[in-house]
Amino acid sequence: MSARGQIPGPPGTLTQADIAVVGPLARSVADCEMALDLMVGADDWHAPAWSISVPPARPGIPRVAVWADDPACPVDPEIRIAIESVAEQLAGLGCQVDENARPAGLDFAKADAVFSQLLGSALAGGYSLSEVESMAEKVARGERVDGELGVEGATLRHRAWLSANERRLQMRARWREFFTRYDVVLAPISPTVAIPHDHSFPMSQRWIDVAGTARPYTDQMRWMGVFGVSYLPATAVPIAIHSTGLPIGLQVVGPFAEDRTALKVAALVEQVAGGFKVPTGWA
Repeated sequence: MSARGQIPGPPGTLTQADIAVVGPLARSVADCEMALDLMVGADDWHAPAWSISVPPARPGIPRVAVWADDPACPVDPEIRIAIESVAEQLAGLGCQVDENARPAGLDFAKADAVFSQLLGSALAGGYSLSEVESMAEKVARGERVDGELGVEGATLRHRAWLSANERRLQMRARWREFFTRYDVVLAPISPTVAIPHDHSFPMSQRWIDVAGTARPYTDQMRWMGVFGVSYLPATAVPIAIHSTGLPIGLQVVGPFAEDRTALKVAALVEQVAGGFKVPTGWA
């Protein structure tokens, strides 16, 4: 699968089987660019009325912000150091790098709370109406509710959902302003490298180890959620090998709908970090 012509149908018409074939090939930025070309487009419902045109990558020297750690979701020091090292190498290529840049008025913990609420609400269909009502009563009493990711969001009334969505829109406005001054953000994908599988129930009572400290299991999703809740595209790139022998990656986060800008900088990250390498013992 090396050329677009081998995928059946025009953009936006891939089947799940097609995507399953494309997905495993994404071991380079070039693979991701091909997959974007293949998959972007209107679905069957919307194609008669509209189309999608993904903007080209922003020209010029990339302006790179770095958000390598945050007190609200601490990151393994090895991951933070690896991200900072990549940022330093990008600066050596001439990129403008700022390790302190943040969107004005955007707080990680508050953004994460909105993400959890909206995700939990979207997943509410996994609970029966009686379960939702029972959980809502516990929330109203200030009691702990155990369950899967964002479980408390499953209890949102529509009015509360509208309020959370309004906060999302405010964050999107702050990101839009931020990306007038910067082109991308480099950030962790997760506070840890890959963890041992844990299927115990409920998820809210699982824990992960972050450099010797027990952290909530859901911390794994927070670095993705804080950007994803505002619909920002991100490209994941391997950058180093952890002392455990597992790969470390970072995400290159771009402005809304500007996937190609994220991919452009991801290609530079790939260049300085060496790209995908098979970990020892996993050939």
